Amino acid sequence: MTRARPRRRWGPWLAWPLVVAALVALEFLLLGDRITADVALVLAAPGDPARVEAPVAAPLPSLPEVPVPAVGGPVRAVDLRILPGCTSGGRCLVRVQVLVDAGSTGTVSWVVQAHDLCTGQVQTVGTGTAALPTGADRIDAVIAVSVPAAAATALTASTTAPAPAAGPPLRVSAAERCGS
Repeated sequence: MTRARPRRRWGPWLAWPLVVAALVALEFLLLGDRITADVALVLAAPGDPARVEAPVAAPLPSLPEVPVPAVGGPVRAVDLRILPGCTSGGRCLVRVQVLVDAGSTGTVSWVVQAHDLCTGQVQTVGTGTAALPTGADRIDAVIAVSVPAAAATALTASTTAPAPAAGPPLRVSAAERCGS
């Protein structure tokens, strides 16, 4: 007795690529602006510092010496990112991210400061507080800050609660210089 060979079903094999393509298209439809902004943010980030040519003009002022408190309590790290379009003397959007121990509860408070790299003046330009969602390990906030007009400025973020911690300073613009 000969058995008939079972007929292959190609439908499921052809449907999977269509399902994946539809999901990717839906993601771009719903999150396209956010994806575009995130890609632009990554591409705008400075590249390898070893490839940057030294400026011919006045040397860059050094970044401020920010006393970084030892990370304590539930705070693991503080990160600040300056979003594109930020200039001294204008309003800027910055992203503050505070990483905390998983299972932490309560609120997280932070402060953003502007450091004039030429005069040494420090000014608070933004603050914020957010409640930790249940089970969260981080707070992400985008806030608007008013950066004072200065020849060269750096921004820092630090937490005030639940424990003190600070992130490294970031220049508003690498093109800024002190003096003439």
